[in-house]
Amino acid sequence: PPRIEVVEGVRYQVQTLTGAFRSLAAGTVTPEAAGELVIAKRPAGRSRAPRSFFDDDFFSSFGMGREMERRELVFPSPGAIEFRPLPPPPAGAEPLGLVGDWRVSCALENDAAPRVGEVMTLAVTAEGTGSGEGVTPPALTLPGFRVYPPEVRRPAPGRIRIEYQLIPLRAGTAEIAFSPAVFDAASGRYRTADFSRTITVAASDRRLPAVTESAAPEPAPEPEAKAAPPDPSLHYLNPRPAGAPRAKAPWIAGLFLAGPAVWGLAVWLNRRRERRAGDEAWLRRRRARAGRAALCRKLMRVPASEFDAAVLAEAVPLLADRYALPPGSTAAEVADRIPDPVLAEELRNRGLSAYRPGGAELAEADRRRFVRRLKKLLALVLIAAAGTLSADDFDDGCAAYDAGDFASARRYFEAARAAMPEDAAVCGNLGCAAFMEKDYPRALAAFEAARRYAPGDPEILDNLNLTRSRLGLPAAGEVDSPEALLRFCRDALSPSGWLLAAAAVWCGAFLLLIAWRRFDRLTRAILFGGLALVFALTLAAAYTAERGPYDPARAVAAAGGAEMRNLPTPHAPPEVTIPAGSEVRIEERRGDRALVDWDGRSGWVEAARLHPVFP
Repeated sequence: PPRIEVVEGVRYQVQTLTGAFRSLAAGTVTPEAAGELVIAKRPAGRSRAPRSFFDDDFFSSFGMGREMERRELVFPSPGAIEFRPLPPPPAGAEPLGLVGDWRVSCALENDAAPRVGEVMTLAVTAEGTGSGEGVTPPALTLPGFRVYPPEVRRPAPGRIRIEYQLIPLRAGTAEIAFSPAVFDAASGRYRTADFSRTITVAASDRRLPAVTESAAPEPAPEPEAKAAPPDPSLHYLNPRPAGAPRAKAPWIAGLFLAGPAVWGLAVWLNRRRERRAGDEAWLRRRRARAGRAALCRKLMRVPASEFDAAVLAEAVPLLADRYALPPGSTAAEVADRIPDPVLAEELRNRGLSAYRPGGAELAEADRRRFVRRLKKLLALVLIAAAGTLSADDFDDGCAAYDAGDFASARRYFEAARAAMPEDAAVCGNLGCAAFMEKDYPRALAAFEAARRYAPGDPEILDNLNLTRSRLGLPAAGEVDSPEALLRFCRDALSPSGWLLAAAAVWCGAFLLLIAWRRFDRLTRAILFGGLALVFALTLAAAYTAERGPYDPARAVAAAGGAEMRNLPTPHAPPEVTIPAGSEVRIEERRGDRALVDWDGRSGWVEAARLHPVFP
């Protein structure tokens, strides 16, 4: 609190400001500080008339009407301060990265009668004072458990909660042991909170083939290998793609005034053109479509000895542009995105033979076969990207799915979605193929998109909730609170559907004006008041839906999670790992990195570790 001091007969109010800092690395630091002090001088007397309305004793009490004097303050430096590195922790201890006066405790939650496949939480709570922003929870490895990356929460100042999600993989007796440690700066020693618990895990009473496997997706099976049959709980394969939803824009424009609709369309097209002019991914796809013919001609003319080099220099970058892969992607990375399994294998071989002695020797028949398949792919994929659906991709995907080749089915459905991105059947089948590959985050993103293109479809919602259960996420679409009821009503229609409803209300208001004189004043007020309320609600529903579930920046963290860093460079230390299946919002893209917002935290992650809901 401020205090009063008298210096040379003058009373001064003394205010003490306290600051704190900490070192990020060991070494010697000499802190220095300076500031500026503003002094308001009270007028000595009132021998003159006020110069303005504010030059009065009343306003002088607020600092107005006084003469202001600025002085620079330079604080003396305390001298060189040496920061020593932290000593090594005790054997078996796991440092949390906390320094100060912290009290740590551990607790195992959701452990009542545990079963195989059910989620338990190991919570580590730290309370106290110190460098809480530097917490770096260690990775936890427990035999017989799948352990998700830890999540750091700060429920209150001076309180940090670290949560480890544990899933038992087998029945029997299991031991959970963990010794988190913090460094006490006062004593110069580590404080360790030893935790040990023995639990008995019962067998599960339900079928859990995916929960007891690794979190990372399994490698795609070879086409000739016998794969597992499709999961019978999935609602799969609509007879044919339903096509994109019928455009409601003409109806909306017809119900609204034509002038504002045309003006709004012109503004939107202009902004879209300006945005795409700076969209590097769109420009790369456009260059890929423009260069497909020249590539095929060059590969047909190039000598066999230079064929592999031409494929790596010309075909691989063009296909990387089309599939929006990072610049410099390898032939193997591009082959993983190609739906044609034969062409994908040939492309991998070309990438390997370019670095082998004698790899340039290639039979003329094999070279022509490669160019022929590449030309067919460019015709089906690059041209189809303009907006026409390739029926071959959908049919080939269905055939591959029925044969148990889920990796090829996923690639075919991805090619079909590139041609028809707003088709609920294509998105749903893509999710089914990714689900059978145990790539649950990719399946989650596909099912989320299918749900938005077909609101209210119960089969898509069942598939979505089945995938969320594999990731340990709560079910979607449940109405258990007033807020959930509002979201359920909002999601009954798409934004364009709500705009169509708003346009109908707008048209009804004009029809009501025709019969204006037939109603008394109170009836007119009730009718127009109700129409205004419904119109506002429909517009609010369209706006919140566009900003929420239909936000084009939505994405899902890939299998294995995504490391969040404070800088867009792989050399920056990771701050936290986003768990697989977590939803994020992409705020900015920079090269192969993306700035995302996740659970109120912002950071840079590798763009390849994200599955956009609306690519």
